[in-house]
Amino acid sequence: MKATQEEIQRTKAELGKIPEKANMLIHFLNTRSKEQLEELGINDRTETILEIKRVLTKKTLMQNLERRCHDMWAEINAFMIKFDIL
Repeated sequence: MKATQEEIQRTKAELGKIPEKANMLIHFLNTRSKEQLEELGINDRTETILEIKRVLTKKTLMQNLERRCHDMWAEINAFMIKFDIL
């Protein structure tokens, strides 16, 4: 469990504020013309948006993992309390 918690913290640090910026970037990409994007060096709007969405998916997976770890710790602690009674 400790390794999982460490990995969750590492992922959070890696993502930083990127997920919040991701939605703004998607909006930006969707409101620019093809020519404007090419000037910025973005040749494929769809692929760029898919890459951004991968970041959002990673954030969601990390949050789900964190929630499940918390639930497992609660169950382990409840078990240990019952076990100590025996």
